[in-house]
Amino acid sequence: MAIYTITVNPLSLSLELTLTTQPVIDDYVQILQGSFYRTAFLYYPTTPGEGLTEISWLFLPTVVTDETVFDGNSLKFIAPVDMYDPTDTYDKYLVFPKSNILV
Repeated sequence: MAIYTITVNPLSLSLELTLTTQPVIDDYVQILQGSFYRTAFLYYPTTPGEGLTEISWLFLPTVVTDETVFDGNSLKFIAPVDMYDPTDTYDKYLVFPKSNILV
C-alpha cells in the first residue's frame, strides 16, 4: 500500500517506479488524472472493505445530510452577533423598589 511515481524512459521503453509516499492507516489521497478515478478521494482503511478479503484503497465515504429548515430559509447570518462589549451601554436592568411598592 504505497504510492509510487511512474517515469517512462522513452529510449528503452521501460518504466521506473519511485516510492513517493508510504501511507499510514486512515490516510487519504485525491486522484488528479486518469479516466476512472479522476477527482476521486481514496483512503487507506483499517479493515478490508465490504466483500473484500484484503485491505485496499477505498472510496472516501462522504456524509450527505438533508437540510432541515424551520423558518422557510428566512434567517440569514450577516455578521457575528455575540460580540464582546465590556461597557454597560446596552445593558437593561429591572429596578425594584425596596419599600412603598403599593403607593
